[in-house]
Amino acid sequence: MDLNPPIEIDSDDDAKWVPGEWIARGKKYENIPAHVDAARHCILQLPASVQSHFPPKNLPISRLLLFDLPPVARDETLLDYTYTTMEPTRNIEDSLAFLAVPSRRVLQQMVSNFGQAWLDANKSICTSLNPDIAYSFWILTYWRDVTEAKRTWLQAEHWLHKTGGTHDEAELKLQVRGIWSVVGWHGSLAGFGGLPISDLAKLFSNKYLNSRLVDAMLTLLSLRARIAGDEALIIGTTFAEFIRLLPPIIDGAPAGPIAISIGGQKYLKKYGSWFRISDHKRLYNVLYRDPNHWTTSLVNFEKKQIHYGDGLKWKRPETYFVGFQNWIEKYHGTEFGVSDDLVCAPQTDGFNCPIIAVNTIAHNEFGDTLWTKEKAKAM
Repeated sequence: MDLNPPIEIDSDDDAKWVPGEWIARGKKYENIPAHVDAARHCILQLPASVQSHFPPKNLPISRLLLFDLPPVARDETLLDYTYTTMEPTRNIEDSLAFLAVPSRRVLQQMVSNFGQAWLDANKSICTSLNPDIAYSFWILTYWRDVTEAKRTWLQAEHWLHKTGGTHDEAELKLQVRGIWSVVGWHGSLAGFGGLPISDLAKLFSNKYLNSRLVDAMLTLLSLRARIAGDEALIIGTTFAEFIRLLPPIIDGAPAGPIAISIGGQKYLKKYGSWFRISDHKRLYNVLYRDPNHWTTSLVNFEKKQIHYGDGLKWKRPETYFVGFQNWIEKYHGTEFGVSDDLVCAPQTDGFNCPIIAVNTIAHNEFGDTLWTKEKAKAM
């Protein structure tokens, strides 16, 4: 009888996971193929019986902050956690709420060591805190998820608690707490491209905002423009990414290959054709620049001019504007002038450029106050 029958694993290739070909072979692995990695992920999946130990996904953020979760162990080291060949202890789910979880630092080390430990024929994890229990490997996923569930929002709450020094900040704090009392802590926001709710916590921090949050803010400005019957169109960051890929890959070969995909070309064609017949006179977009910087451009179709604004006053990104001119010339028959005169706030820190880039649109189109470091928390 074969003690190691093949297990079908969904992966990118047709290989089958056969434990005997990988487990206890006495080898060290730097990289493993897709089907082995898929098997590793299966072992780490949480059983359904453990889900009840997590806060309900529709629990409002404000109540999540009060939800009792297992304590995090302190003053422990990696030596307190050992991979073993013991069979996992069964039916420990009811005890999980009372068992301390490792610190984030130690847990990251445990996860990093897991792959090799598993291939070395280990079957469980033992801890000095609970030496009578041999944990199944899924405990790593449980520990990670249970520590992350509140950590993000606790940090946001700590940041919010420190605000309120001005009238605007106090008003913001009241509004935010009202939202937190009704919005569930887990899931995504409809109408914002599947934006994870957890991403919103970054708005209450000094962390760098990702493109999903930038697009969400642009969506709100776009809705504001439509409600006002404005002549401006405000679009997401995808537009700038496709524009940047328009120039030919080979210098001096204007008819040569380009990096943009067929889908990207159709996307730009849609907007190019639409602007020729629409009543919109201005196009705003926010563009990403390496390393970790966001800026803003305004295309004025009436004046045939592109206005550019950068809170750090960096040199204009050449590739982007070459692509922009290619797009404009194709659909409007002429090049537009370019100037660095789009009014924007000077950036005085290392992380608020996404906010400044979006605020540049709000200021130039709607007359909103320019961003300042003093008012940053209220914006």
